[in-house]
Amino acid sequence: RKKKRYILKFFILVAVATGMYFFLNSSFFDIQKVTVENNNLYTAEQIISIASAKTGENLFEASLSKMKDKLLADPYIKNVKLKRKIPAEVVIIVEERIEYAAVPYGNSFIIIDNKGMVLRKSAEEPALTLLVGMTIKNMKPGTPLEVEANTGLTDTLKLLQEVKRHELYFKKIDISKVFVKAYI
Repeated sequence: RKKKRYILKFFILVAVATGMYFFLNSSFFDIQKVTVENNNLYTAEQIISIASAKTGENLFEASLSKMKDKLLADPYIKNVKLKRKIPAEVVIIVEERIEYAAVPYGNSFIIIDNKGMVLRKSAEEPALTLLVGMTIKNMKPGTPLEVEANTGLTDTLKLLQEVKRHELYFKKIDISKVFVKAYI
Protein backbone atom coordinates (compact mmCIF):
# COMPACT_ATOMS: atom_id res chain seq x y z
CA ARG A 1 0.00 0.00 0.00
CA LYS A 2 2.81 2.43 0.84
CA LYS A 3 4.41 1.90 -2.56
CA LYS A 4 1.13 2.74 -4.27
CA ARG A 5 0.90 6.02 -2.35
CA TYR A 6 4.45 6.99 -3.30
CA ILE A 7 3.72 6.27 -6.93
CA LEU A 8 0.45 8.22 -6.73
CA LYS A 9 2.23 11.18 -5.10
CA PHE A 10 4.96 11.04 -7.75
CA PHE A 11 2.40 11.13 -10.59
CA ILE A 12 0.55 14.02 -8.92
CA LEU A 13 3.83 15.92 -8.56
CA VAL A 14 4.70 15.29 -12.22
CA ALA A 15 1.21 16.39 -13.29
CA VAL A 16 1.43 19.59 -11.22
CA ALA A 17 4.94 20.37 -12.55
CA THR A 18 3.82 19.75 -16.14
CA GLY A 19 0.76 21.94 -15.60
CA MET A 20 2.93 24.74 -14.15
CA TYR A 21 5.36 24.48 -17.06
CA PHE A 22 2.60 24.82 -19.66
CA PHE A 23 0.91 27.60 -17.68
CA LEU A 24 4.14 29.62 -17.35
CA ASN A 25 4.80 29.19 -21.10
CA SER A 26 1.25 30.10 -22.08
CA SER A 27 0.27 33.31 -23.85
CA PHE A 28 -0.94 34.65 -20.48
CA PHE A 29 2.71 35.51 -19.71
CA ASP A 30 3.55 37.00 -23.13
CA ILE A 31 5.05 40.48 -22.79
CA GLN A 32 2.34 43.04 -23.49
CA LYS A 33 4.13 46.17 -22.33
CA VAL A 34 7.72 47.43 -21.98
CA THR A 35 8.08 50.44 -19.67
CA VAL A 36 11.14 52.69 -19.51
CA GLU A 37 11.83 54.82 -16.44
CA ASN A 38 14.31 57.58 -15.58
CA ASN A 39 15.30 58.32 -19.18
CA ASN A 40 16.13 61.87 -20.27
CA LEU A 41 18.48 61.71 -23.22
CA TYR A 42 16.98 58.78 -25.10
CA THR A 43 13.28 58.27 -25.76
CA ALA A 44 11.56 55.17 -24.41
CA GLU A 45 11.33 53.78 -27.95
CA GLN A 46 15.08 54.23 -28.49
CA ILE A 47 15.91 52.42 -25.24
CA ILE A 48 13.51 49.58 -26.10
CA SER A 49 15.14 49.36 -29.53
CA ILE A 50 18.68 49.30 -28.11
CA ALA A 51 17.66 46.58 -25.61
CA SER A 52 15.86 44.59 -28.35
CA ALA A 53 12.89 44.14 -26.03
CA LYS A 54 9.94 42.66 -27.89
CA THR A 55 6.29 42.33 -27.02
CA GLY A 56 4.79 38.91 -27.63
CA GLU A 57 7.82 37.09 -26.21
CA ASN A 58 7.30 35.00 -23.08
CA LEU A 59 8.15 36.97 -19.94
CA PHE A 60 10.19 34.12 -18.45
CA GLU A 61 12.02 33.24 -21.66
CA ALA A 62 13.09 36.85 -22.38
CA SER A 63 16.77 37.24 -21.50
CA LEU A 64 17.01 40.31 -19.27
CA SER A 65 20.78 39.87 -18.97
CA LYS A 66 21.21 40.15 -22.78
CA MET A 67 19.02 43.27 -22.78
CA LYS A 68 21.13 44.74 -19.98
CA ASP A 69 24.38 43.96 -21.83
CA LYS A 70 23.09 45.63 -25.00
CA LEU A 71 22.09 48.75 -23.06
CA LEU A 72 25.37 48.97 -21.14
CA ALA A 73 27.27 48.77 -24.43
CA ASP A 74 25.95 52.27 -25.22
CA PRO A 75 28.32 54.94 -23.80
CA TYR A 76 25.43 57.14 -22.64
CA ILE A 77 23.94 54.39 -20.44
CA LYS A 78 25.65 54.35 -17.05
CA ASN A 79 23.56 51.74 -15.26
CA VAL A 80 20.45 49.64 -15.96
CA LYS A 81 17.98 47.66 -13.88
CA LEU A 82 15.48 45.36 -15.55
CA LYS A 83 12.45 43.88 -13.80
CA ARG A 84 9.77 41.41 -14.75
CA LYS A 85 6.33 42.55 -13.67
CA ILE A 86 3.93 39.64 -13.64
CA PRO A 87 1.89 38.88 -15.68
CA ALA A 88 3.10 40.64 -18.84
CA GLU A 89 5.42 43.64 -18.38
CA VAL A 90 9.15 44.37 -18.49
CA VAL A 91 10.39 47.50 -16.71
CA ILE A 92 13.70 49.07 -17.78
CA ILE A 93 15.17 51.61 -15.34
CA VAL A 94 18.15 53.49 -16.80
CA GLU A 95 20.74 55.83 -15.39
CA GLU A 96 22.20 57.96 -18.17
CA ARG A 97 25.49 59.79 -18.40
CA ILE A 98 25.31 63.53 -18.99
CA GLU A 99 27.52 65.47 -21.39
CA TYR A 100 29.82 67.50 -19.19
CA ALA A 101 32.80 68.84 -21.13
CA ALA A 102 34.42 68.74 -24.56
CA VAL A 103 38.02 68.20 -25.58
CA PRO A 104 39.11 69.55 -28.98
CA TYR A 105 40.74 66.91 -31.18
CA GLY A 106 41.77 68.09 -34.63
CA ASN A 107 38.68 69.48 -36.34
CA SER A 108 36.31 67.64 -33.99
CA PHE A 109 35.42 67.47 -30.32
CA ILE A 110 35.38 64.58 -27.88
CA ILE A 111 32.40 64.80 -25.52
CA ILE A 112 32.97 63.43 -21.99
CA ASP A 113 30.94 63.05 -18.81
CA ASN A 114 31.88 64.24 -15.32
CA LYS A 115 34.05 61.15 -14.72
CA GLY A 116 35.99 61.51 -18.00
CA MET A 117 34.10 58.76 -19.87
CA VAL A 118 34.12 59.34 -23.64
CA LEU A 119 30.53 59.59 -24.85
CA ARG A 120 30.94 60.50 -28.51
CA LYS A 121 32.91 62.43 -31.08
CA SER A 122 31.29 65.52 -32.59
CA ALA A 123 32.17 67.61 -35.64
CA GLU A 124 30.37 70.66 -34.20
CA GLU A 125 31.49 72.61 -31.15
CA PRO A 126 29.08 71.82 -28.30
CA ALA A 127 27.83 74.32 -25.72
CA LEU A 128 30.04 72.73 -23.06
CA THR A 129 33.21 73.74 -21.24
CA LEU A 130 36.21 73.18 -23.51
CA LEU A 131 39.24 71.50 -21.96
CA VAL A 132 42.33 72.37 -24.02
CA GLY A 133 46.06 71.82 -23.66
CA MET A 134 46.02 68.03 -23.19
CA THR A 135 47.64 65.34 -25.31
CA ILE A 136 45.12 62.57 -25.92
CA LYS A 137 46.21 58.92 -25.82
CA ASN A 138 42.83 57.11 -26.06
CA MET A 139 39.42 58.46 -27.02
CA LYS A 140 37.29 55.39 -27.75
CA PRO A 141 33.59 55.91 -26.89
CA GLY A 142 32.56 53.96 -23.81
CA THR A 143 36.04 54.09 -22.26
CA PRO A 144 37.66 56.70 -20.01
CA LEU A 145 39.52 59.47 -21.83
CA GLU A 146 43.26 58.90 -21.50
CA VAL A 147 45.58 61.89 -21.65
CA GLU A 148 49.26 62.31 -20.86
CA ALA A 149 48.64 64.18 -17.61
CA ASN A 150 45.66 62.15 -16.36
CA THR A 151 45.73 63.74 -12.91
CA GLY A 152 45.30 67.15 -14.54
CA LEU A 153 42.13 65.91 -16.24
CA THR A 154 40.66 64.38 -13.08
CA ASP A 155 41.50 67.44 -11.01
CA THR A 156 39.93 69.71 -13.64
CA LEU A 157 36.75 67.60 -13.73
CA LYS A 158 36.52 67.81 -9.92
CA LEU A 159 37.02 71.59 -10.17
CA LEU A 160 34.22 71.78 -12.76
CA GLN A 161 31.86 69.83 -10.51
CA GLU A 162 32.53 72.13 -7.59
CA VAL A 163 32.16 75.27 -9.70
CA LYS A 164 28.88 74.07 -11.26
CA ARG A 165 27.50 73.40 -7.78
CA HIS A 166 27.90 77.13 -7.16
CA GLU A 167 26.25 77.93 -10.52
CA LEU A 168 29.35 79.23 -12.28
CA TYR A 169 30.29 78.23 -15.79
CA PHE A 170 33.70 78.08 -17.47
CA LYS A 171 33.74 78.61 -21.22
CA LYS A 172 37.22 77.14 -21.59
CA ILE A 173 39.91 75.69 -19.33
CA ASP A 174 43.48 75.58 -20.62
CA ILE A 175 45.45 72.88 -18.83
CA SER A 176 49.22 72.93 -19.09
CA LYS A 177 51.99 71.31 -17.08
CA VAL A 178 52.72 74.55 -15.20
CA PHE A 179 49.37 76.27 -14.66
CA VAL A 180 45.65 76.20 -15.44
CA LYS A 181 43.81 79.09 -17.11
CA ALA A 182 40.05 79.19 -16.71
CA TYR A 183 37.93 81.43 -18.94
CA ILE A 184 34.55 82.41 -17.52
